[in-house]
Amino acid sequence: MLKFYISFLLALLIFAVFFGLVTSAQKTEDGTKKEGVTLEALGVTAEQKERIKALWEFKRQTHLQAIENLRPLNRLAKDKMASDDQIREVLKKFHLERIARERKVEMAEESLINSLPPRAQLHLTVLGVLDNGLMPRHLSTTPKREDSTQKPSDR
Repeated sequence: MLKFYISFLLALLIFAVFFGLVTSAQKTEDGTKKEGVTLEALGVTAEQKERIKALWEFKRQTHLQAIENLRPLNRLAKDKMASDDQIREVLKKFHLERIARERKVEMAEESLINSLPPRAQLHLTVLGVLDNGLMPRHLSTTPKREDSTQKPSDR
């Protein structure tokens, strides 16, 4: 029985080393690590680079504002005495503000896109600086808070 465990552990070790080497080989090319593409190499001017930074900051501020705008909805969701009319009013205001924020971001992106070289647009879209339809990375990695609602008992 001991021989079985030793041979099993040895097989796992060989497996781990093999795939570690394969992963390491994929990360390197000809023994050198790849360097990232810079904005300058993509033909982005200093003025365009500043506009990219400004867009990123604008998107970040917009995201923070969206979080702030969810707080009244959260309070309203917990308020058992809230009327349907009151809920409709708050939701309507929330949706209108959200649509306005999205339009501002779209207009800022469109303005920037019109001035950027195509390859720079491609890289910025892949990275998520320009909208690519995916949740931004800094949002997708946020830790999930535990649900504080009461669960029905199994009794």
